[in-house]
Amino acid sequence: MKKTGLTLVEIIITVTIVGILSGLIAYNFLSFGKNIEMQSGSADIISYLRLAQSKAMASFDDKNWGVHLETDKIVLFTGSLYNSSDKTNQIHRFSTGSTISSIQLTPSGSSDIIFKKNSGETDNFGTFSFTYQNSSKIIYIDKNGRISE
Repeated sequence: MKKTGLTLVEIIITVTIVGILSGLIAYNFLSFGKNIEMQSGSADIISYLRLAQSKAMASFDDKNWGVHLETDKIVLFTGSLYNSSDKTNQIHRFSTGSTISSIQLTPSGSSDIIFKKNSGETDNFGTFSFTYQNSSKIIYIDKNGRISE
């Protein structure tokens, strides 16, 4: 008489393979989400910088335009100086776990990037880092106003 069914060894092997595959899928899914958040956050920052630059180049409101950098947010503002109480400021807060750090702009200690009206150039060139869960991207701004990562 022939018996059908699975032996204990076959069941253990199958469960082990399913467990390993599930772990790999979960890890890749979490990595994918992290990459999406990094791309989205750095794209938001670059968008704000380019918006400020384009408004300055168009002499919108006949003023300079700038972006103020803080650890947990960026602020689009008008004029040559950042005023935190200005009601026209446009604030973009980062998602939890996202930060700006290592700000190295000219002049030293500055956290504002101000684009000159008409030309879109800046005297506040340099670099800063956008970080999300221990992964970082460096964003560059040169004197001519070119923005890259």
